[in-house]
Amino acid sequence: MEHSDILNLTNKYKVFNFDKFIFNKDTQELELYYSLDDKIYFKEILTFEDKINFSKIHDDYLDIILKNMHLAFGISYYKTYCPKNCALPFYTLTKSETSFWNEFYKNGLGEFCFRNNIDPNQIIKFPYDETKSPTSFNVNLTSRSLLPIGGGKDSILSANILKKLGKSITTCVMNTQPLIEECITIFELPSIHIRRTLSPNIFELNKLDALNGHVPITGCISFLLVLLSYLYDFSDIVLSLENSASEEQAYIGDFKVNHQYSKSIDFENLFINHLKENISPSFNYYSILRPLNELLITKLFTSNKLDCKKHYESFSSCNKNFRIGNPLKERWCGICPKCAFVYLLFAPFLNDTELNTIFDGNFLEKDELTNTYLELLGLKEHRPFECVGSLEETIASFYLLYKQERFLKTTPIEEFIKNIVNKKSEDELKTLTQNVLTIKENHFIKDNDIIKFLRELVK
Repeated sequence: MEHSDILNLTNKYKVFNFDKFIFNKDTQELELYYSLDDKIYFKEILTFEDKINFSKIHDDYLDIILKNMHLAFGISYYKTYCPKNCALPFYTLTKSETSFWNEFYKNGLGEFCFRNNIDPNQIIKFPYDETKSPTSFNVNLTSRSLLPIGGGKDSILSANILKKLGKSITTCVMNTQPLIEECITIFELPSIHIRRTLSPNIFELNKLDALNGHVPITGCISFLLVLLSYLYDFSDIVLSLENSASEEQAYIGDFKVNHQYSKSIDFENLFINHLKENISPSFNYYSILRPLNELLITKLFTSNKLDCKKHYESFSSCNKNFRIGNPLKERWCGICPKCAFVYLLFAPFLNDTELNTIFDGNFLEKDELTNTYLELLGLKEHRPFECVGSLEETIASFYLLYKQERFLKTTPIEEFIKNIVNKKSEDELKTLTQNVLTIKENHFIKDNDIIKFLRELVK
């Protein structure tokens, strides 16, 4: 789309309104209302399918969390036309809250801005009340863990780690699918289910002239997890976000564009501080996999130290499984960057028979993935806008295969030898790989037993 067309669209409406939210305790439905210039109205519904004990819920505390839910989930509707102003008729924000939401919208829509040729500095700035001070609440929560499950290797590994440590765990799923339910069945753990129904007119607008693109869904889900933890009484919110999610893929000037912004350690830090100052310090929000990167996670997943192998025929990391209204019939599409990268992660640790148990064919031999592997290796304009690991992890995975003398006649391995092996010393590649397979210290895990256990696993 031409830049002039983008300008016309972003000037089409003047104000995005965060109209109101309503929580119906009888139906256990949260209704989120938004509008553009009081001309286009949106209504999203989140349905909580498991019984809630409202006798333990303080309405004022609940409203604080619901306000944050309203602001977070509004990003899906704001991006349709990205007006330059917003209005909050239902509540006001403190300066501290505004600081968080400005960052969330600007950085969370970074890839969206990159793809749609929008200046990130034009993303809305939230108004605040100078007389209002930050408020948060304290609440006694039962010591147990809430773990979102997405059907991929990361959350499966997290569940197995927590089980080994004897933690009390309940899984949770938004808009579940058979693939995810199969994973949960194997876990033999209780689960909470939420159904998200997007405003129907957003699909019609997307067919017309609305802007579309990536939103920071993990950030939105983080607020949902806080709400679930309060409604169902959990002290710990455990995510499965790894170390390499913090790497940018491109720049707009000096502005970093990270597809995985709301999975990054920067966002985790921002969210934890916002949670403490503006919601409640009672929730322990952290990522159990933050000290690890994708390659190390895969090494542990395929080892005999944990009970993950029984998931080989049921898990999938291909995001096309989770498209709204059009999921895959197979577990792996075999043509997307995520499929290419995950195959590359598993290949050094499994033999051909084990690889075929998980994947349908050798993805390194697929002509349609050759360019993707070159992008992953940093040999193209930018790396894929997808939830893939870092450049160093990609190089380390290829290096392990190269040293094993496997798949040497595939085009991606040949390009790796030509562009990487022939230009770096053996010591450089060996050191890089050892560093990738080393546990990292930048994390927000408070439980020393978890860190000790992770270190033992990695040995």
